[in-house]
Amino acid sequence: MTESDASGLGMTTHRIENLADGIFSIAMTLLVLSLALPEARTDLTLTVELQDLLFGQTHKFFNYALSFILLAIFWIIQHDQFHFIKRTDRIHLWLNKFIGRSYTIYIYNKKWWG
Repeated sequence: MTESDASGLGMTTHRIENLADGIFSIAMTLLVLSLALPEARTDLTLTVELQDLLFGQTHKFFNYALSFILLAIFWIIQHDQFHFIKRTDRIHLWLNKFIGRSYTIYIYNKKWWG
């Protein structure tokens, strides 16, 4: 059975929704991988020194949280769109693939922000 219905109005959106969910899940996972442990000495004995090292990473945690929230907003917007879009065609498929590519490029560019 094909994805197009009997009237020939186009394909269903299930596969493109699944692809978008996969892209978002990978992008959000890559955000976590961008966090790195601070360089610490092996003779760290005071918890104050450890707290200072983690406090020095605050801007990275802030960037992570902000980027995660932004990707979540993009995912929610796309999820809401598919409540109205019931059928799709090849042009819409390609447009969504290029939009998904922009999410992954966003993660790549995050490395430059810190």
